[in-house]
Amino acid sequence: MRYINVLLIILLIFLAGCYAEPAPPSESPAVFSITDEDRTKYGGIVKDILDGFYWKYDFNSLYYEDENLNLGDRSDRTYLESERAAASIGLDISKGSGGNATVASLNIFHNDNEPAGAARFFFIRGKLFLAYYSPPGDDNARLGLGEKNIYLIKDPFAAYEDVSIPYPEPAALGEKDFASGGAPSVNNKTYGNTLATVAEDKIFFYEYSDSDGRFSLKKELSFGDRVPLDFALLAGGGCAALLGDRDGGWDGAKEYVSKCLNVYDEKLNLSFTEELGEGYTAAASYGGSLVLCRGSTVEFYTLRQSGLVKRSQAILQHWAASIEFADLAGGGVTDMIVTDGSDLYLYRLKAGDIPELVWRTRYGLAVSESRVSVCDLNGDGVNEIYLTDDSLTCIRYTLGLYGLRAEAAGEAGVHIFFPNENGWMIYD
Repeated sequence: MRYINVLLIILLIFLAGCYAEPAPPSESPAVFSITDEDRTKYGGIVKDILDGFYWKYDFNSLYYEDENLNLGDRSDRTYLESERAAASIGLDISKGSGGNATVASLNIFHNDNEPAGAARFFFIRGKLFLAYYSPPGDDNARLGLGEKNIYLIKDPFAAYEDVSIPYPEPAALGEKDFASGGAPSVNNKTYGNTLATVAEDKIFFYEYSDSDGRFSLKKELSFGDRVPLDFALLAGGGCAALLGDRDGGWDGAKEYVSKCLNVYDEKLNLSFTEELGEGYTAAASYGGSLVLCRGSTVEFYTLRQSGLVKRSQAILQHWAASIEFADLAGGGVTDMIVTDGSDLYLYRLKAGDIPELVWRTRYGLAVSESRVSVCDLNGDGVNEIYLTDDSLTCIRYTLGLYGLRAEAAGEAGVHIFFPNENGWMIYD
């Protein structure tokens, strides 16, 4: 018995030696939470910004999380991209340094329903501090929600718009400013001090006087039973008029069918007529070339005294309702700007008249027959693109670092742009 008791004592001592105080329970990880009040407030701000810049979005994908926002050094790419993204929607991050933020994220889409990426909104102390989106495949990029569409090729321009330089106010025009002739229409183009415009089935040419600010009628071109569908101003002062016949359209609507091209010399006397087929919609020129658009086909011609010589053509993936050419950033290249009446497309012409798509909008909204103008109104050396539609609404597109920015330009009216010191004017 004594032997058994000794064994029990030894066993108890051994067990006591193996016992240790239990470790204190580890702290459970903090669980992020957001009040219903903040959820409603932040969700409303997110909707207002996305609606204001015409984004489509999946609100059901919205979720919240907390994050320590580190902007990095002010010379870092992360900071610079964040600063630009914030500025595109009117925010200024220069007075803050980031910190703990409530982040709202959701999926956004272009108007044609193509995925645009993920939008992120950073709220610090109850206020929106930063917002940006990252396109598919580039989670590290921070693009501004105000720069809705991004370039499709890297670093496409030699310079970009200086938005710190203001745009001059347009001069207001009325009937008193035109000595005679018809009033200007949306389809107008300028060169030097000359304004050419389609009105009353004619093309009127006005000379603008710097001394009294008025337009005097220089010449008008009439075309008998045919109507001008579009025209191009040629180097040296000539003109090429794309003409068509009236044709009874569906449900009694007027339609016009292209028939021929009249080419006029620098004195606006008829040089020759080139017969065309149906379907031509737009005309433009650059250098010594004439360009005609037929549906989605862009045809390039060399002008000769005796007629046109077709040298090449390119087929686009969309309709061409209006077309213009320019060197937007002064880099010695030829940019081709096209609208299909719904979206705006920017191409770079490569050797052999081959257009490379640089940028496009994705509105997917019919805006009728929009007209393209190119001009540098604020004098920063970089051209802007102006798009005026039949409702007399004008939008200014400027070259941003990641894509073109869009904003309303002036009041409603017929916009006239002079690519010189005369600036721009609105006829109402």
